[in-house]
Amino acid sequence: MAVFIARKKDIEKNTRRREIDRDTIIASANRITIKVGSSLLLKEEGSLDFHFLEKLSENIADLISKGKEVILVSSGAIGLGRQELNIRKRSNSISFKQTLASIGQARLMNIYYRLFQQYNLLVGQILLSGVDLSRRSSYLNARNTFLTLLKFKIIPVVNENDTVAVEEI
Repeated sequence: MAVFIARKKDIEKNTRRREIDRDTIIASANRITIKVGSSLLLKEEGSLDFHFLEKLSENIADLISKGKEVILVSSGAIGLGRQELNIRKRSNSISFKQTLASIGQARLMNIYYRLFQQYNLLVGQILLSGVDLSRRSSYLNARNTFLTLLKFKIIPVVNENDTVAVEEI
């Protein structure tokens, strides 16, 4: 499995050497996990970066058309919830952040659904917490869901379940 962590500056100004290394790794991988952080999804003022999202969906669709399995790990639910409620000020309240995440997660999945629909691709939401992965039965259920989604060429979109987990908030 190949894993790439992208920073905005790496995406905007990639060197030729990085492109060669990345292309070689991707060509040899069967399954690729892409992590998209909030800073990639949202511009500094808090609005969605549609240009980035359109390129991301195009690149993922291209990888899938080449027979690659792609897992998308995506943050951004809290920021999207804040945007949806038009709240600029950040809060330290865990329960308020969880509320924002619950609103933003629905919006995030809707955005990914619409982006990939234009390539005739579906997305499936997987929300996990550390507890889910620490219990063997929950881990196996999550694993089976991943494998089934990938078998049907459905893109798993993974995020931490912020309504029950607080480690990443």
